[in-house]
Amino acid sequence: MARISTRGGTLPVALFGLVLLAGAPARADLSKAEFARASSSPDSHIRYGEFLKLNPDDKSHLKLALRLAGGQGGKYANWYDREAGIAVLGRAKDEKSRKTLLRDIKRSRNYLVRQALCVAFAKLQTDEARNALFGALDDKDPRVRREAAWALRSHRKKDSVSKLIARWLEEKDPLVQTTIRTSLEKITDRFWGPDPQEWADWWKVKQDDFKIGSKDEEAAKKAEKSGKKMKDSTTKVRGIDIDISERGSGKPLLVIPPYGYSKAIITPFLTVLEKTNKILYIDLPSIDKFPNAPAVGGLKYYPIDQLVEAFEEIRKQRKVKRFGVMAWGFNSWMALRYATKYPRSVSHVVLVCPVSGDQEFGRASQRMISQGKKTGDIELWHLGLSRSFNPQTGKSTHQEYHEEKKLPVPEGEDASIDRRSWSLMWANPHDSLLAHLFPVKDKILGGVAIPEFSVLKEKRLRCPMLLIVGAHSTYTSLPDCKTTAKHYGARLLVYPQSANMPHAEESVRFNKDLRKFLSRGR
Repeated sequence: MARISTRGGTLPVALFGLVLLAGAPARADLSKAEFARASSSPDSHIRYGEFLKLNPDDKSHLKLALRLAGGQGGKYANWYDREAGIAVLGRAKDEKSRKTLLRDIKRSRNYLVRQALCVAFAKLQTDEARNALFGALDDKDPRVRREAAWALRSHRKKDSVSKLIARWLEEKDPLVQTTIRTSLEKITDRFWGPDPQEWADWWKVKQDDFKIGSKDEEAAKKAEKSGKKMKDSTTKVRGIDIDISERGSGKPLLVIPPYGYSKAIITPFLTVLEKTNKILYIDLPSIDKFPNAPAVGGLKYYPIDQLVEAFEEIRKQRKVKRFGVMAWGFNSWMALRYATKYPRSVSHVVLVCPVSGDQEFGRASQRMISQGKKTGDIELWHLGLSRSFNPQTGKSTHQEYHEEKKLPVPEGEDASIDRRSWSLMWANPHDSLLAHLFPVKDKILGGVAIPEFSVLKEKRLRCPMLLIVGAHSTYTSLPDCKTTAKHYGARLLVYPQSANMPHAEESVRFNKDLRKFLSRGR
């Protein structure tokens, strides 16, 4: 079987807590026994539909919904199950139920419950809900503070601005800082950059006469030019349209997301790095933009060399002497090809959870299949099957499995596999970050065949090189990353609390390590 990447080939329905708060009507027809059966199902589509039947104004159901929101939805529970619980909590109308939620956002020992209630209160446009979120801004856990800061962007009020700025002036966690900044930008339509004092000074002068909803286009243009506001553009190079978002100042860094994923899963997490680096976040062009790309079994090979030539044109257009380049997953091959083809154009290379070649890609698929079978995780098992195809028929192994076994395709299977692939990117599959990013995570590129390749055949680089791998990654492996690091004489850092999203799950360390690494060398 040949390797295949289908990332971005299907757009699942974007369902997450904030959208569903006003969703399905409350139904008190789910017994504890039925809840237990639903919790044990490996099918997330079935679990979700059953969990939504909970009635938050029924005392026993409210407890079950809080269990779900706290990540206790059973063996296979993840962020999607939590979203069902959050959706139920957001429907609470009974005064006793509301009092329970207001109590738990302060007192629950489970940070996931406190975090979930921030999401639920985001929908409620009441002073009571907003005051609860103000209190959560001072929670002891940064993951809850982050969620409170996110939720307040839906409360477009002046007092929200004041509270967010006050929290930022004391905040040490970079991801909370980033979330506060984004919320302030969305509430005020102003862009004062990564320094909270600049926001505080502006607000001290303007808060009395400031009107929510007002705009200042001239100031926004100045903020774009200075690197304080994200500048989005589409650049045509070598006949290819490449979407680029730029922000920050200092040494330039080109950032390439994992194949099939959007730059949106990277941009929220590097704003601390933007203080010292001008970062260009790119979205790769879809495969249909390359009409002459070679094909096999009805699938095209992604034209790596044509794309790295486009990167070189981007560098020239911006009159930059050298780029740093950072890439994720098997797109690391793309970064290495650019660095070896244009060695004078690259100052640093950073590879995050790299895949050394098509053989390692295949081994990762087998890990998914074996682990899925062993644990009864059908979605993981079928995800592994979907990553290879028959060159003669053009059908994926997953399709052939259904045909050979004469098994009907379950309702919602494609979306379930997509959610499982997303959860697998994280060491902690429960955090609300997964739900917030899920609707924007995809960049539809189309399925591509993966040619035989090995980064170990590329030339050793002249520039400094850093490899970062999450200890819980299934998409790659620590031995494979060690082999790649040894081949290039690169430094290898292992992040113990991450899978393939170390920039998000260990943001403090990631930004610190990157700033230190990029400050060295040429």
